Amino acid sequence: MEVKILTGDEINEARRLAREVLVWEQDWIIPENPTRLRVEGDELRDAYDAIATWFGIFDGDTLIGCNRTCGRLCGYLELEHYHPLPDFIRQSNSAIEGTRLAIKKEYRSSLAIFELARFEWRHLLKCGCEFFFTTGSIPRPGVFYTRKLGLMRHGEPFRYHAQDPNQVYLLFANRGRLEKAIKKLTGIIGG
Repeated sequence: MEVKILTGDEINEARRLAREVLVWEQDWIIPENPTRLRVEGDELRDAYDAIATWFGIFDGDTLIGCNRTCGRLCGYLELEHYHPLPDFIRQSNSAIEGTRLAIKKEYRSSLAIFELARFEWRHLLKCGCEFFFTTGSIPRPGVFYTRKLGLMRHGEPFRYHAQDPNQVYLLFANRGRLEKAIKKLTGIIGG
């Protein structure tokens, strides 16, 4: 498997995979939302597309998993449009948000997510990331994020919108925790 930062048509392919997994399989979409999250054609898109960095993992020529990271757009991290951030993240100029994690169904019990996370977090550390954060529902996938990937849960659960069937938690790691997670992942996958 090969992990890399996506460019050009690979990004469109990742948007299609995100739509397939998040919208079709998980029936997740936020109606009338402040970040303009929408399905456009066969891709999941929003206002943060312009500043996003997409990461992908391939099995041969096939994209089997993706995730994207975003910093601030017009002074706001994406989650701030839906839920208040803790001060330590909100006040950091080097906080990065992870969104749109999608792994093809047949690869979910493989090492793909570990390889993707390790590559992404190494890249973020090289770029000076102070805090990485994402959201996840408990028990799935949030418990996986905390136990296997080393993220910490913060605060009370919340919903992205009033009709959202799932509550999620903010999950985060500082630089030290990311470094420990990378070592742990390397122990699992090698290399």
